[in-house]
Amino acid sequence: MQTKKHYWQLFGMLSILMLVSVYLFHFLSNNQLDSVSYVDGARALFNWQYSGLLIRINKVFSLVLPGFAEKYLGIAASTVFIFQNILFYYGCGFFLYKIILLLSGLHKQALFGTFIFFTTQIVAIFSISVLTDVAGWFMAFLIMYVACLQHENKLSNITRYLWLGILCGAGFCFKENAIIGAIFCCCYILFLPQILFIKKTQAWILFFAGLVIIPVASYLFTQFAFKYSSLNHYAGEALFSKRSYFYGKGGVKQLYTILYTHWFFVAVGLWFCFRNTVSFKIKAFVATGILGLLVLPIGWAVQIDRVLFSVAPALVIVASFAYKNVRFGNWVLVLCSGVIGLVVPYCIYKHSIGNLIFISSVAFCIIVLSAGVLPKKYLTKLQF
Repeated sequence: MQTKKHYWQLFGMLSILMLVSVYLFHFLSNNQLDSVSYVDGARALFNWQYSGLLIRINKVFSLVLPGFAEKYLGIAASTVFIFQNILFYYGCGFFLYKIILLLSGLHKQALFGTFIFFTTQIVAIFSISVLTDVAGWFMAFLIMYVACLQHENKLSNITRYLWLGILCGAGFCFKENAIIGAIFCCCYILFLPQILFIKKTQAWILFFAGLVIIPVASYLFTQFAFKYSSLNHYAGEALFSKRSYFYGKGGVKQLYTILYTHWFFVAVGLWFCFRNTVSFKIKAFVATGILGLLVLPIGWAVQIDRVLFSVAPALVIVASFAYKNVRFGNWVLVLCSGVIGLVVPYCIYKHSIGNLIFISSVAFCIIVLSAGVLPKKYLTKLQF
């Protein structure tokens, strides 16, 4: 049973991690090249002193509040973006915590998984900034949470999947990285137990029908108002660019840096899920993580960590199941991994120190092996 104390612990942890992230990466967060285009998109939405840079106009829902505040309240759009993203930051933490709690029933495991997500370099750098990445993560977690609340083996009110599709469509209009929420919904329907495939097919049809409603409306609006839409961007840069649809050497390196040594917990979580009988919801998260890793190189023109991180919400939930399966000082290991996830990229970006990714990975392996040989009486004391 959840108490106010549990939520205060969550709030306190998120606040500390946010302050640490801002302190370490403010030199990057305040100088993102994309920030100019987001501010211009917010201004364009209200036809207010914009330069004609429209490549972000398809993120309509993320731009409304900053654009409105600057035009009618005189508050700089960049300031409102920061305020808006702080709210999304806490919202991400809340719904991630609730999802893991729903799956495991364990408060400490929910904190464990939440800590993993918020000690990744992508969250630390791109959350509290004039960007919309955190809005997409928020919508992904919200979609996953709403889906998990559905009845496990009843599809009598099948129209609920139409509304779930509409919610996913709205997520795309915040940020396209919310796509992982839609992938999860498809996997969720697939793994529904004791349901005929014909019923699942009906659910998928309704889901995809709802999925396209808001994006199509957004497309028609931006095409009519600005003679520009997301299709212009993808046609010009994504679909016809020279690129690989599979992970090359650089892509694998970028994939590793989305979680750094937190991949250890993903591996342990996967081992737990395959070794034990788990609920269909947990199976859906595993499938979402695997399918997401396969789909991302096809859907995006570049394989960079910020893009590949779109799959992280599903991977982190799987990683949370390492909590009870790391028998040697789980909180010590996750704290060490969290420090690596924040300090290593800080040293690389701020001081250009080379080989830190390899060195930190080796150091973490040594820590894991060292903890594994400690006497049992010490391991008990190291448990969280």
